[in-house]
Amino acid sequence: METLLIIIMVVMVGSWLLRRLAPWLLLYFVKQLSKRSGNFYTSENSRPQSRPEGEVNVKDTPQHEKKKITKEVGEYVEFEEI
Repeated sequence: METLLIIIMVVMVGSWLLRRLAPWLLLYFVKQLSKRSGNFYTSENSRPQSRPEGEVNVKDTPQHEKKKITKEVGEYVEFEEI
C-alpha cells in the first residue's frame, strides 16, 4: 500500500514540475537549435538580418560528377529454385 502511495505522489509531483519547467526547457532547446542551424529567428531578434537594398548574395554549389556504371559492377549468380 505504501509503494502505491509513493508511486502516485512521484507521478503527481513529476507532472507538476514538468508543467512548470517545460516552457523554459523548450525555449532553451529552440534557441540552441536556431544557433546551430544559423537561423536568426529567436525571441531576442524576431526579424532576420537585413541586407542593404540591391545587394545580391550568390552561393556557388559544387557540381557532382555523374556516376559511371560499368558492366563490371558485380558478379552475376544464377538462382536455382530447389
